[in-house]
Amino acid sequence: MKKFLIVLSLCLLLFVTYSLPVMLPKSEKDITISYFTKGQYSANSIYLYDDIYMVTSDIKKGQEMADSLGNIVGISASFKGDYDDFTRVIKKCKVAVQQEESVGNVHIIYGISENCGKPTYANGMNINFQIAIRDNVITVGTPLIMGSY
Repeated sequence: MKKFLIVLSLCLLLFVTYSLPVMLPKSEKDITISYFTKGQYSANSIYLYDDIYMVTSDIKKGQEMADSLGNIVGISASFKGDYDDFTRVIKKCKVAVQQEESVGNVHIIYGISENCGKPTYANGMNINFQIAIRDNVITVGTPLIMGSY
């Protein structure tokens, strides 16, 4: 249940991602946060494509990491969970599902959530929420999961 509250809190916080620094909830849970920036803002950044870089943190150091970054264009969170957890996150974040797909053993949902920020155009639709589950690892991202899942 705490994982869902954390993810819900993250979704609410992602609503202000594009205009304010991200504030993450304090938790002892095993949650990994990835920030995607336009431009390299950290020596620990990993180049993804074009001018997009990824920086990863545990949730304990998430706020500190977010404060040190500039131009955050996306965020994702990964944690262990089953398919019931996956569907609870979708309900808690009030996601209007736009598309579902399965690629190998990965189930992916694209949608719109009132709790998330500015949508992006992908796969012929506007979306601001993506969630995937693979091998009991759930990854939630806004506007998309830009890293792997």
